[in-house]
Amino acid sequence: MAAKETITVYDQQGQPREIPRAEFMEKALPKLLESVWNNADQLYQQVVFALNEGMHAGVLEAAKRLDELDQGAERGRVILSATQFQNGQLDAAEATLRGHIEKNGESSVTVVNLARIRQGRGDQEGAQNLLSRALELDPNQENALQWSCQLLHQEGGDEAVVEFLGELIQEPGRWRAQMWLAQHKLRTQDIDGGIALLRACAADLARDPNALLAVSADLGKAGKLVEMLEIVLPQYQERRQRPETGFNLLQALVQTGRIDEAKILHARIAALNLPPLAQALNHFASKLGVPQIPLPQAPAGAAGQAQPAAPQGQNQQIEIRLFVVQGPLWMQGLGAPWLAPEKDAKAPLVTFVGFADESLANVKDKSKPPRVDEELGRLARALPMYLCESVYLRTAARADMVVPLLPGGAFVVTGHTWPADALQKGRPDDQKPEYIVQGVLARDDGGHRVELLIFDAKTSQEVHRIRAIGLRKLSAAAQRLEDDLLDWLEQRGVARTVPKSGLIGKLFGGKPRSGPETVVRPAPDRQEQYLLALANLLGQAIPAIQLGSREILADEKGMLESCLEAAKGDPKCGAARAVAACSVLFALRYGSTQLEGAKAELLKLVDGDQDPQGVLRMLSPGIYARLGEKDKFERARKELEVGAGDAYKQWLGNLKS
Repeated sequence: MAAKETITVYDQQGQPREIPRAEFMEKALPKLLESVWNNADQLYQQVVFALNEGMHAGVLEAAKRLDELDQGAERGRVILSATQFQNGQLDAAEATLRGHIEKNGESSVTVVNLARIRQGRGDQEGAQNLLSRALELDPNQENALQWSCQLLHQEGGDEAVVEFLGELIQEPGRWRAQMWLAQHKLRTQDIDGGIALLRACAADLARDPNALLAVSADLGKAGKLVEMLEIVLPQYQERRQRPETGFNLLQALVQTGRIDEAKILHARIAALNLPPLAQALNHFASKLGVPQIPLPQAPAGAAGQAQPAAPQGQNQQIEIRLFVVQGPLWMQGLGAPWLAPEKDAKAPLVTFVGFADESLANVKDKSKPPRVDEELGRLARALPMYLCESVYLRTAARADMVVPLLPGGAFVVTGHTWPADALQKGRPDDQKPEYIVQGVLARDDGGHRVELLIFDAKTSQEVHRIRAIGLRKLSAAAQRLEDDLLDWLEQRGVARTVPKSGLIGKLFGGKPRSGPETVVRPAPDRQEQYLLALANLLGQAIPAIQLGSREILADEKGMLESCLEAAKGDPKCGAARAVAACSVLFALRYGSTQLEGAKAELLKLVDGDQDPQGVLRMLSPGIYARLGEKDKFERARKELEVGAGDAYKQWLGNLKS
């Protein structure tokens, strides 16, 4: 993900504050590091946070200090090596790890990090040999196993991965491989085989909260609720495991009629006293006949970027985190700001937030446990994403979107709109929006309904409402809502329409042009596909920027295919083509095992874009570089440098093959 414009930090009273990234790196980061300079655990948190945010240049000395405090222990050595590696000091990074191995022997963690360095040097054979060695040392080391599966999938697809996992589990203790193979069997209709494998490794699943959640979800999707309760319930510890796992178990207990056990589990989760869980717990409270939990008046957690480690390094309770996407997600993910109009820093800001599903607030059928409808949940994210990028691309205003998340990366869908003032908490004055746009999705007797509620951010009062009723499909309202919203904004003098031609052409001297541009909205008959692609891209972003695990993705292959289909089906929509590129590069970043076919499809699209100013043509050097197409990268960069504008030339100059 491209570097965000702001970073959220917390003061000693726990209050959030957003500051510009440059200011954070120059002023805040050194002070944070200084404040924990003699505390190894807290220093570790700050260094890891900085590395994840791409601020490796500012923590090299801190990584050395951590290594000193850890007195040569593996944690300090690995973090120092990673920091050196990210700063381009490959020799030092390798020497750090090899020195540790010489003194302390090999471990899976040190060897897999050494493999990364060899890969960075272009020594693929050496990297693969080290990767094999890492798996020998610890067959359950997630990074090593995931990387191995990815390489095998590139060579032989699912069949090669299944064969590899099958061989691996012939020896006892290979629980992660057992789990992954079981998940594959469940998803390919070998239900009995998958359940047998999960029973064999059940006691080990609790080692990884994300693994236990994934198993509960897969068994639920397979309709094996009794087996889910048999395998997962004995391993579930509410203070250690993910809350979503507990809710999956609650639903299974209710649906199988085990009400007394459900009441006990409900009480255990409620005893955590975590306000963000209150609404979900109350869904089950009605069915179980137990008292409702008072709902919080405002969401817990920080308004702003996803929460980094606080200076005190303490996280006593789960909080809803409000992750902010500034402008189009694909623009940030591709690190290509030239794909969208340049924004005046003083331009008005319009903030969007994930929509509410009214059915969650008005449960009528008490005989069934309430749940978030999959399609509505997806549209609750996709519609505001589309409107946010519309304002950003087609007006003079800035726009961002707030995405509520639970720790671990699970999306939050509520039955009510969010308190407008809570969405601004922690933002400095120059980054507060003028308007906040929320939405409600509902179904009436006449069909689907969607409402946009626009709030004045200064007063937190609703100032306008846009409604679309009697809809056969909610997705059909997207462009109608867009037109009404942009018209209203223009009437208020907040935003002005940007011409739909010449945007990318400005990079080449300002000549107007026609054809695929990011400001061209999807064709009406492709709008539904585009919304699906946006929702899936947001799902991929969560593991790509390390807000959650890859295991929370239910159908990686389907997500990739939907994004590629959006581009293939609407070649005049540059945004759809940018979505496809971003989807594949996100998958590459989080180590997807479904990449081979998607990479080939993307390369076909890129190679076929011969328009000198086409979106994929202009992105081609970056795509070729990330996919290891060195010759194509060099050729495309040389060709596209000719006559390019400053912003694009700067982007080209930062690329490395």
